[in-house]
Amino acid sequence: MTAGVDLGVRTLATVATIDPTTGVETLTGYPNPAPLRVTLTARRRAGRELSRRIPGSRGWRHAKAKLVRLDRRCVHLRREAAHRLTTELAGAYGRIVIEDLDVAAMKQGMGRRSFRRAISDAAMGLVGPQLVYETARHGGNLIVADRWFTSSQIHHGCATPDGTPCRLIGKGRIDKHLVCPLTGEVVDRDINAARNLRDGPDHVAQLGPRPHRFPGQPQRWLVQAMASAPQHPAPTELL
Repeated sequence: MTAGVDLGVRTLATVATIDPTTGVETLTGYPNPAPLRVTLTARRRAGRELSRRIPGSRGWRHAKAKLVRLDRRCVHLRREAAHRLTTELAGAYGRIVIEDLDVAAMKQGMGRRSFRRAISDAAMGLVGPQLVYETARHGGNLIVADRWFTSSQIHHGCATPDGTPCRLIGKGRIDKHLVCPLTGEVVDRDINAARNLRDGPDHVAQLGPRPHRFPGQPQRWLVQAMASAPQHPAPTELL
């Protein structure tokens, strides 16, 4: 069974699958724990308490330890959420299609500081590397879609009369719901992206990056994914 996985900030992962026997579609959402947002008030309070202490004193060491514990808790919650997600996906589906997200570019493209903090808090960059060894351990196949495939902007199952895919319209870049200009249907951005990843053609969902798209060295987890992919024999010409 093929699963299209869309990673996001509002929802950590939206998974779209179709049962090949019955044809029933299943949509599953995994919530984003957002540990930094939950502990931000306590972290600010601990930071103010630390600033009022004399550096090197016993009270300063206690306040510093409190701040470190909050940071450590955020890191552990993010890792646990990523491990639970990848383990469940690799054990349940034999073919997983995910996006090649440039998290650093996403943070630079966001103007507001709260948006950049939310992207960092989601820790979407942990899912891809962990899926590499999880799918290899369970005997599955991991497909990384091309970075320039606009999965959230193309309306799934909708096209213009000339066959061109219909592009959804929204007021902003991070709108939750987009509108189809042909049918007027309001589409959920995450669900639409997961469907496009699941049903994407073979030339869109490729394993690893395209060389002409990435002038530098590819990410290490993409190299591992390409190395662990099954090798298919080259096609032979028929005489």
